Amino acid sequence: MPRIDAVIFDLDCTLIHSAPELLRSANAYLETLGRPPLDLPELRGFIGNGVPKLVSRLRTARGMPQTGRPDVARFLEIYQAAPVGQTTLFPGVAAALETLARAGIPMG
Repeated sequence: MPRIDAVIFDLDCTLIHSAPELLRSANAYLETLGRPPLDLPELRGFIGNGVPKLVSRLRTARGMPQTGRPDVARFLEIYQAAPVGQTTLFPGVAAALETLARAGIPMG
């Protein structure tokens, strides 16, 4: 049996379910621009490759030109005002992390 020296996780969408929080932030951002909100299935198609790509996809979906950094900063401002209000752990994550910790396996 191979030995595990350490475990490294990608937090978002691996350990935590943050899509509802991203949806809240995306819709608040779109509201500031007078654009209609997204639903969760539509947003899920935009997640991946970081916030700049998410904002670009939001703008494209709502027929807006790309403006870059100012819009990314605005989205991050909205998201960072309440980043975990609706974020939850996926089922089994807490138990898995506890098991790894008890086994003395470093995690990052």
